[in-house]
This record gives sequence, C-alpha cells and structure tokens, in this order.
Amino acid sequence: MIALTFGVCGLTRAEQGHAFAPQAAAMVAARIPGALPLAAHWDPRWNAGASAEVERRLDFEETDPEASVPRHRWEPGNPLPAADPDAVAAGRLRVSGTAPLELERASQSLTGAFRTRQAANIVESLAALAIAASDLADPFQMTAPNLEETPGARAEFGDLVRAEDLAGLSISPRTWPPDAGDAGLELAGESVSSRGMVEDRFLVGDEVSFAELRLERLNAALSLAGELVRRAWLEAGSPRLDGAAPDRASLGVWPNPVRGPLAITFTLERAETGRLELFDLAGRRVWRGVPFALREGPQRLAIESGALKSLPAGLYLARLTTPSLTAQGRLAWKPQ
Repeated sequence: MIALTFGVCGLTRAEQGHAFAPQAAAMVAARIPGALPLAAHWDPRWNAGASAEVERRLDFEETDPEASVPRHRWEPGNPLPAADPDAVAAGRLRVSGTAPLELERASQSLTGAFRTRQAANIVESLAALAIAASDLADPFQMTAPNLEETPGARAEFGDLVRAEDLAGLSISPRTWPPDAGDAGLELAGESVSSRGMVEDRFLVGDEVSFAELRLERLNAALSLAGELVRRAWLEAGSPRLDGAAPDRASLGVWPNPVRGPLAITFTLERAETGRLELFDLAGRRVWRGVPFALREGPQRLAIESGALKSLPAGLYLARLTTPSLTAQGRLAWKPQ
C-alpha cells in the first residue's frame, strides 16, 4: 500500500508545475523502450510518438496548471491511506501529492495496452510513465512547495536543460521493489535526500558536479521506467508488438477550456454508427452518450453543458468509437 499525504492546496503560480523541462521527460520517454528485449519487436517510430505525447500532455496542463499539480508531487509524512477518494474527486480534499500513484497507474495501463496491442494506448501509457518517473526523480519537485529554496537552483536544475545535457542518458541496471508504487516511493526518497547536495553544488558554482547530479537523477528515472516497461510486457504475456493496431485519430474540441456547450469535430472515411464517451485522467468513464448514425466526411457534434454539469472541474478525455475508428481529444472542463 502507498501512504500519501492529503491536505488543502493553496498554491501560488510560482509553486505550480511539473518536474524538469518537457524535453527532458520526453527524452526519458524515447529511451524507455530500450529496456525491452528484441523479442518484443518494438516499433522504433513509437519513440518519437511517446516524446511528442509527453510534451503535448504537459503543454495541455497549462490550461489549468493548479489542477494538475498534485499528480506531479509527493510529500512524505502524515499518511492518510483511508482518505475518501470521492471527497478528493469532488474537491472537498486536495491531494498534496500522488506522483507514486501516477507511476503505478501508468504501469498498469501499459500492461493493458501491451495485452490489447493498441499502439496509441502503448504510446500514451509510456508517456505517462515517463512523466511520473521524471517527477519522482526531481529533488525540488519532491520537496515542493518550499519557500526557502535557493533562488535560481530549481530553474537551473529542471528547466534549463539542454539537449547536450542529456547525451549521457541511459538505462542503468539496478534492483527495484516488486511493487511499482513502492519503487516510486524509493525513487522519491532518493530525490528528497539529494536536494541539499544539489543546492550546495549550485551555490559554489560547481557546474560539472551540478550537471552530473541532474543526469544521475534522470538516469534513475529512466532505470525505473525501463524496469516497469519490461515488467508490464512480461505480465502482458510477452506479446509481439510489430502487428499492433495503428494510432487513433484525434478529435477537435472547441472551445477549450469548456465552460458551457462544446463542439466535437472529426472526419470519417465512411458512414457508420458511433458513440461518444468522456473519461477522467485515471481512465474512469464519467459520461456515455447513446449510439448515433454518422455520415461520411467531416463531422461536427454538439454536446450541451447539461451533459457535463455533474462533473467536477478538471481535465477529461473525449473518445469517439466506431467500428473502424477510435478517436480522442482532451478537454478542460471549467463550469460557470
């Protein structure tokens, strides 16, 4: 079991955000598949897809950064494992940190994606795994918010990452706990312990040691994520992935953020029946429309705000399913 802290979050803009720059987490995502054996027949084209998905997810969170903060953090101490998840979902409690849970969920999702051999699901789960592992590897993220941090140290360590800084990024073999959540907690604990050393190197201007510490943390993230990918593939039955189903098409959502009625746009190659559904970012279906007939070509579907009024504000995934297509798009719901 994972013990997490629950509390009320009143975060300033300076205290919000995810770990590292998006390109660092994207680089982790692109290199995670290196942990898979050749028997997996991984398609190397998916590496670029996973990197792009990382950057897209993190960019999308800018529509409501405060709502996304808990997913990128973890605060040790004061465990409340019996906290009511419905209260959290309804906004009566705000989770101060769920990064280890995000890692665990991404690992479970990847196992399911490997089993079904759906390329888009594999890429999305891999991106989520890379983001969570990168969060847990960041000593500033794992100790935030901290108003006493050395000015400039966080930005230098996590934000100002250049491509050449990541040249030495590689998967280093090590032993991790068998449970993904516990492994995430171990990585987070290491990050918390390294915070003082990172700031010390920054204060004395030791750029070489500072860069080495940053690379060490990202290598740890890659090591854990790689191990979880390997485990997920084995748990899924070691499937060949070279015949995985193609990527999904995308849905257009307008306006976004959504405060009232919204329009969903997409294109079909043939006339057929479809169904529209909404999911939260944990993969739970929160709304399901009735099946309806669709014509060939460009489509525009309207959804009245009444269909969403029972949902708490937050980020959701709209998914259209037809016999020949699964298309999806993200939306930020901000009820008036």
